[in-house]
Amino acid sequence: MGGYFLKILFALLVCFLHTEISILGLNSTSEISRVKCIESERQALLNFKRGLVNDSGMLSTWRDDENNRDCCKWKGLQCNNETGHVYMLDLHGHYPQRLSCLINISSLIDLQNIEYLNLSNNDFEGSYIPKFMGSFTNLKYLDLSWSRFGGRIPYELGNLSKLEYLDLKWNSLDGAIPSQLGKLTSLQHLDLSLNSLSGEIPSEVGVLTSLQHLDLSRNSLRGEIPSEVGKLTSLRHLDLSFNSFRGEIHSEVGMLTSLQHLDLSGNSLLGEIPSEVGKLTALRYLDLSYNVAIHGEIPYHFKNLSQLQYLCLRGLNLSGPIPFRVGNLPILHTLRLEGNFDLKINDAKWLSSLSFLTTLDLTSLHNLGSSRYWQQMIGELITNLRELSLVDCNLTDESVVLYASIQNSSSPLVTLNLNDNSLEGPIPNLSNFTSLMALHLSNNRLTGEIPNT
Repeated sequence: MGGYFLKILFALLVCFLHTEISILGLNSTSEISRVKCIESERQALLNFKRGLVNDSGMLSTWRDDENNRDCCKWKGLQCNNETGHVYMLDLHGHYPQRLSCLINISSLIDLQNIEYLNLSNNDFEGSYIPKFMGSFTNLKYLDLSWSRFGGRIPYELGNLSKLEYLDLKWNSLDGAIPSQLGKLTSLQHLDLSLNSLSGEIPSEVGVLTSLQHLDLSRNSLRGEIPSEVGKLTSLRHLDLSFNSFRGEIHSEVGMLTSLQHLDLSGNSLLGEIPSEVGKLTALRYLDLSYNVAIHGEIPYHFKNLSQLQYLCLRGLNLSGPIPFRVGNLPILHTLRLEGNFDLKINDAKWLSSLSFLTTLDLTSLHNLGSSRYWQQMIGELITNLRELSLVDCNLTDESVVLYASIQNSSSPLVTLNLNDNSLEGPIPNLSNFTSLMALHLSNNRLTGEIPNT
């Protein structure tokens, strides 16, 4: 019985001593159980730092001393609380804080548990993206944008089967888009814009059915836009602008019913705008400009694009009347039709329903000047517009109606461009235009003095 009592007493004593130690903060349970960073990963990060120019102090907390042995506390790092492995490395720069010099990413080879890597907005002076990057098989997020990487995109990136986000924009990458990227079936965001990529879009892109954002703009890509793009039914953002794509716009575009942003401008596309574009009822932004071989009429089915806010069809070869149903775009704020010499506006009533319109550019539409009703409509619209351009529209002295409307309106107009017409008479009173910053009236037949306003 006495032995049993002693055991209980000893147990109570141990419990009391443990409590006292915890209160004093000496080797508390939480301090003992907390996992610090892995030593091999700490050394890898220090080696990585030695190869960088760090004048801005971005890596000032990365120090090899007794007070900073826990790399999980270093700036730009996050570790798994249970294992201590680094899973996030975020060293994105922002001026003037940037990393520079030829980067040696191979020193990070020991970070095999990393899921998030962001080295964007730095200056790595043409460093190549290393092939071994494909060994980071746990990566879900990779951002190397705006960092002056050069060379080709390594096909080994196709091994990153868990990758959801890949951003390589605004570098000096060249060569073809690797077909192996078609293996990234978890990918939701792919941005390769503003590089020097060449060749065609690989048909394997059609396998990326989880893709929501695809931007290949401002490269030197060529060939036809593959019909497989129509399989990317989760796409919300598609930008293929300013490449050298040719051929017609496939009717498969109508399958992209989740699309909110479509930009195919600055290519060599031809043919008519397919009526299937009218199926993109979620579309907010549409730009097909500067494809000079696109001809025909604006499809009647544009009337279905009730969510459209930005419509740019400039520099095409469109003809015929602007469909009255364009007025069914109730929240449209920007309409650019300049450079379509043969477009006609036989009836401008549809403009009156565009109550959110702030930018209207009808430059070089030569079928406006003879309609006094049209000029009156412009006078009414000007009460909402911030930018109005009617350059080279054959406006004549009949446009005194337009001038009268300008004089009697109070407008938020910032830019008014009436260059290259046949306007006559004095410059109108612009005293109500307190927001006006740019006024263009050159190459007309104006007379008289410049008003004080």
